[in-house]
Amino acid sequence: MHAHPETDLPPNDEQPPARLVAGALAHLARHMETGCPRAASLAILLLDKVASDPEADGHLRRHARDLVEVLEREDSAVH
Repeated sequence: MHAHPETDLPPNDEQPPARLVAGALAHLARHMETGCPRAASLAILLLDKVASDPEADGHLRRHARDLVEVLEREDSAVH
């Protein structure tokens, strides 16, 4: 893991699951409040990383995957 000295945080692709979920929830809240499709896309991106992370708890991975599916269905219904 290569930490960034200026922030002491790992690079985006090495964020712990809790940090990814926190970011996904922030984007999801923005999407729910404003309907912003970019916020939904960013939530999907982060949740997909959690769902694919073998280090994440199994329940967390499953629920992240479920939420990705819901958001993707919502997106396909709009388009």
